[in-house]
Amino acid sequence: MSYIITFQDPPKHLENLVNQTQSRLVLTDTRISNRFEVTALKMNVDTIILNNNEINMNESFDKFSKLNINRDNIAFTIFTSGSTGIPKAVQISHRNFTEFIKSFLHVDIIRKSDNIIQMARCTFDNHLLSLIGTLTIGATLIMLRPEGNMDLNYLSKILYDKQITVMHCVPS
Repeated sequence: MSYIITFQDPPKHLENLVNQTQSRLVLTDTRISNRFEVTALKMNVDTIILNNNEINMNESFDKFSKLNINRDNIAFTIFTSGSTGIPKAVQISHRNFTEFIKSFLHVDIIRKSDNIIQMARCTFDNHLLSLIGTLTIGATLIMLRPEGNMDLNYLSKILYDKQITVMHCVPS
């Protein structure tokens, strides 16, 4: 299972999420690597990127290309907001995610000609529709700068300049 951890998440929240999923590996970056403690192996992606020359990419590709994945395997895990208590892990299979994306195409909500803005943080499931759904159908994805969705002047300029045609966001 995987979970995307962001700098905005409180340390105890991060520890709870990692422990709840019984993750064996947690990918972090330099800003959050030391903000929480878990028994899982933590790997800093900044270190991986900087030491890319030392990693045997062919060996890694061979190892992962031999995995037998089917539609009923878990593709990813998302968490409920935790507004009623502790966030709960929800596992999404490859089949469910594929059907979810296909449903947006079938009802003609997203078109190849759309300019879609990514409003949600990467820890929200809405992020996946913006990111993967957009790229799957060949539409244009407009990424905001960090915290850009909170800066209304910046956001309105991007909406106008990039001629955004689709925006998914949470009610708040």
